[in-house]
Formats: sequence, C-alpha cells, structure tokens
Amino acid sequence: MMDMISPGMYIFVIFIAGIAGFIDAVAGGGGVITLPAYMFAGIPPHNAYAINKLAAVTGSVTAAVKYIRGGAVDIKVSVIAAAGSAVGGLVSAGVVMLLSDRVLEILVFIAIPLVALAMVFHKNDPDGEHALRKLTFSKVLKAAGIGLAIGAYDGLIGSGVGTFAIIAFASLMHYDYITAGGNSKVINVASNAAALATFILNGLMIFSIAVPCAIAALCGSWIGSKMALKNGAKIIRPMMFAVVAMMMIKMIYDMIAG
Repeated sequence: MMDMISPGMYIFVIFIAGIAGFIDAVAGGGGVITLPAYMFAGIPPHNAYAINKLAAVTGSVTAAVKYIRGGAVDIKVSVIAAAGSAVGGLVSAGVVMLLSDRVLEILVFIAIPLVALAMVFHKNDPDGEHALRKLTFSKVLKAAGIGLAIGAYDGLIGSGVGTFAIIAFASLMHYDYITAGGNSKVINVASNAAALATFILNGLMIFSIAVPCAIAALCGSWIGSKMALKNGAKIIRPMMFAVVAMMMIKMIYDMIAG
C-alpha cells in the first residue's frame, strides 16, 4: 500500500513523526501535527489513526522508560491510572468508528478552551507529590478516574491527550510538571496500546508506513524526555501552551475550511 503516497510524502510523514515524538515526550499533543500530516500526505483518515497509534505506542514506551529511570514517575498511581486508561481506550476506540466527524469536532471545541484555561491558572508546584508519598484511597479513585477519562479521550480524539493528562495530574493530584509528565507517559502506553489493538484487528494498519514512523517517534521521544527531565517546568509549560495553541489554530482552520 506504499503506492498511496509519493516518496516525498513518505519522507515527510516520517520526519513529522519524529518531531511529534519529541513534542509528545515533553508536553503531550504530538497527534496534533501527525494526524493532519498523515491525511495531507494522502492517507485515509482511519488508516491515519491506526498509523498514529503505532508511533504513539513506540514513543510513549520510550518516554515512560526514560521518566521511570529518572525517578519522575509515581509507579503505584500511574499503574492504577494505566488500568483505567486501558479500559477507556479500548472502549472508545471502537466507539470512534460510530461517531460522525461533526461530533468529534464539537468535543474538541469544548475540551481545548477548558484545558487552556486550566493551564493559565495552574502554576507548577516544584514541591508537589512524588513516588515516595503514601497511596491513599482518595489517590486510588483520582488515579483511576483520570486514567479512564484520558483513555476514553485518547480513543475518541487523541490530539493533545498527553497535555490533558499532565494538566489532570498536576491540577487534581498536585504533582509537579515533571512527575505529572512521567505519570502521563505510563497511562499513554496503556490507552495507546488498547486502541492500537482495535485498529490492527480491524485491518486498518499500513505497516510499510507505520513502522518507519514508529522508529522516528522513538528517536524523537528519547530526545524529548531527556530534555524534559533536565529542564523541568521551564521547558514543559511553554511547550504545553504551544501545543494547545496549535490545537486551537487547527480547530479554527477546520471550522473555516469546512
């Protein structure tokens, strides 16, 4: 199925996948640029979703390992959230095939401004919770709820899911941005893997395009997570604003073009 895009577009989507892997590892939201790029290259929407998920899984695993090694993940909380995320991602990936593009656009239209407001009013807490704090029943419920919501969103829309997860962990569970980012990568692995399985079982994966994009995403994610761990909130927060800005620009463009 390589003949569906030109050699130039083939190189283009691989390059974009690498850039997206970097962005996703730092602030989430890599899908904001990959999905439009895949479709611009001539890949059908549902195939583009499938290809994007393989690259996302690869990048998420790479970033999660990097964050865990850097001590920036609350393992217990992130595992609980990942379980909820897997459930949400598995269910919503099937639902997305039943929803119209208009419904998805409305969901994004509602979600993005809310996330932007949360980012404006939330300040990074360098002394926020970390892996050594006690796991309480309240934290279990919050982690499971965040995971379920993020997994459902990831399967339905996907764009900006990592950014949403960071905001959720930072705002609702009071983590600093680095730990919130590390937790988000773990649940991204779960939700992406669940959605990926659904797309593969439905025969939507184009491996000749997806595999090179996944390798590029891996490289970008490794570099991005390394920079995030080193620079913390001073790089994560500005890039999160940039991702949300890109999402809003794309949303307005789609509305005007439509």
